[in-house]
Amino acid sequence: MKREKHIDIARAIAIILVVCGHCDNFNTWSIEHFSGLFFMPLFIFISGYLFKNKNIGSLKELIDVLKKRIMPLYLYYLKYELCFYLLRNMFFYLGFYSSTVQYGNKIIYPITSVKDILINVLKIIILIGREPLLGAFWFLVSLIFVVIIYSNINYISNKLDKYISKNILINIFVVVVF
Repeated sequence: MKREKHIDIARAIAIILVVCGHCDNFNTWSIEHFSGLFFMPLFIFISGYLFKNKNIGSLKELIDVLKKRIMPLYLYYLKYELCFYLLRNMFFYLGFYSSTVQYGNKIIYPITSVKDILINVLKIIILIGREPLLGAFWFLVSLIFVVIIYSNINYISNKLDKYISKNILINIFVVVVF
């Protein structure tokens, strides 16, 4: 596929806005807050635009596409989240974590029981448990859900009138998500 310059430019702008959005040196009403309004939807839009997916005509093809696209992302997520979770006490000992600091609206604590381990491992497995040191992994979880939703839209639209149904389904998805 030929590279499209406008996509590269949009990606570069999104990267710059992410950097600006994570800088604390700007005043209250600055590019930091302005960029925060749209840089993540822009990344997801670009990911969706670059998403190459064949037409899915059968349930077997849908399952194959989901396995092929989701499993590598999920296994990568799972490997690192579980590893970092199991190293949590060491991170507390080294001073990387503190139970007096909020990490994304929650306070984390050292692992103290088998019950803690079972609950948190289950949360990680079902994509709702996250370790603070892997903060950017939220994008992997989002991408997994985007792949699931887009693949299902593709499958459903192939069962209906292709052009009209795909556009309607994508618009409904955009309205619900954003």
